[in-house]
Amino acid sequence: QTIVEVIGQLRRRQRIRGYIKSMLATATATTMTVILVYLGVFSFAKTSVIQEVRPAVTRLARLVARDVHIADIAQIDTPEDMNTPAFERVFGTLERYAAEDTEIKDAYIMRKTSQKHALTIVADSDSEPVDENRNGVIDPGEQGAKPGTPYDASGVPAMLATFETGKPQSDEDFIVDAWGMTISGYAPVVDDPDGAHLVGVDMTNAQLGKLRTQLKTLLALLAGLVVAA
Repeated sequence: QTIVEVIGQLRRRQRIRGYIKSMLATATATTMTVILVYLGVFSFAKTSVIQEVRPAVTRLARLVARDVHIADIAQIDTPEDMNTPAFERVFGTLERYAAEDTEIKDAYIMRKTSQKHALTIVADSDSEPVDENRNGVIDPGEQGAKPGTPYDASGVPAMLATFETGKPQSDEDFIVDAWGMTISGYAPVVDDPDGAHLVGVDMTNAQLGKLRTQLKTLLALLAGLVVAA
């Protein structure tokens, strides 16, 4: 009712605005700090995992490449060939290796074509559709890989390098495609005179994936608090 009261209200509003600005600045600084910590922790964890996994997955690919035979592989070209003894022998070998460790997601054989980046799948331990995320739908990465299925290897330089050099290789980082996030090793089929086939072994890392999920959840919560403020 008086000029003194009006001035008092204005000052209170100014203090409230100042308090809100201070809280927003603190929340923003906290979020930025957590983002930097997230990037640092995840980068360190991923680098450590890659250094440990690369030699192991390369050796595993070499072992599988010694246990499959070009005489069987040459008989596999289309999904209809999955009913042949040759496919059963090759698939059995791939499946056996894939079952040895829970971190091994997949073992497979690729065939190169006349186009540099275009490959086709010969056999894959993950050949049947599986609803891995349990959403009631078979998503693209869950359909299973059949003989003759095309694969674009343009984003997988280590796979292409294995064909070009004839020497075992492994991914330098995790590869993300329709089949998930994996790091893989590759080796030429030992008794393949044309060098047209290679074995690939995909490995995941459940703990690394769990860490990434937890950190992203924390970031989302902090972002929500900032927006709410």
